[in-house]
Amino acid sequence: GRGLPWRSFFRVQASEAVIEFEEYMRRVGAPSVDYLVLPFRGGSNGKIDGFSWAPSAGLQSWQGPAEAGGQVLPQQGAGGVVFSGYCDAELRASELKCLSLPRPSALSLSEALATLGGGVRSVVLKHLDALGLHEPHGAPARQHHQVLRPAKAWRLLGDTFINETLGVLPYLGVHLRRNEYVLGRASTTPTAAAAAAKINFMLKELGLEQVFVATDGRQEFKDVLRARVRAPLYYFAPDDGAEVPEHQGHEDVAVLRILAMSQHFIGSEFSAYSAVVSRERLRLKAPAAS
Repeated sequence: GRGLPWRSFFRVQASEAVIEFEEYMRRVGAPSVDYLVLPFRGGSNGKIDGFSWAPSAGLQSWQGPAEAGGQVLPQQGAGGVVFSGYCDAELRASELKCLSLPRPSALSLSEALATLGGGVRSVVLKHLDALGLHEPHGAPARQHHQVLRPAKAWRLLGDTFINETLGVLPYLGVHLRRNEYVLGRASTTPTAAAAAAKINFMLKELGLEQVFVATDGRQEFKDVLRARVRAPLYYFAPDDGAEVPEHQGHEDVAVLRILAMSQHFIGSEFSAYSAVVSRERLRLKAPAAS
C-alpha cells in the first residue's frame, strides 16, 4: 500500500516497544493478524460502520457482513476476514470479534482481550475511539504526549512559514473546527461572523496585530472570516506563502507547529486537534494562561 509510516509524522520516544507496521509485516511475513476486534459501548445495540450487535457484554462472534456506504464490510477472503474499508492496502484477520463493554475502561478492555487466550500473538483494535476512552484534555493524554514529537521536517516547514510570512511580530493562533461540528456541535461551533468578533476582541485584549487561523471550513467561511477580522489574517495556503506538502497529515503537523508557537492560542471545544496543540504548547513551556 501507499500508507506512510508514523516516523514520517512524528519522532517516537517511547520506553515501550514500538515498531512500524512495515517492520511487523517483515517479521510475520504478511499483513495479517490473529484477531480483529471491533469494540463498542454496551447497554444498547452497538453499531459501527453498519454492523449491529446485541447489548450483551464481552467478546462476541461476528455474524456476517453488512453494507456500509455502498461497500460490504468486512469482505470474506480465502484465508479469513479482510477488513480493508476504503484503504489502499488490506489487513487480513483470521477471525473477527465484536467487543461490548457496558462500562468502558482501560482495565475492562485489557481483561476482555485477555480472554482471547494465551496463544494469540496479534490483535488489531479498530474504532477504539467508540469506547470513549481517549480524552484529549485528560491526564493520560498529557502524560504520554511527550512520546510523540513532531518530525523535524514538518517543524522546520512550520518555522519557515512563521519566519517568512508572520515575521518577528507575535501573533494569535486560532483553530476553528467546522466540518461535522456544524451539525453535531452547533452550539459550540461559531459562524464566521461570530468567530471574527471573538478574534477581534482577543487581538485588542492581547495587543496583537496579526492572526494565524487553521480551519477545515469551506472557502466561503474563510473569505468571510478574513474580511471581518480587523488585522492581517493568514492561512497555511500558497497565497499566504505556505509550501503545502502533498500529504494532509504532514500539513497538519506543520500547522501544529505554527499554532504551538503563537503568542496566544484559541482552540475549538471538544476538538482533539486543539487539545494536541495545547499539550504541545505546554511541552514547549508556553505560559499556561496562553
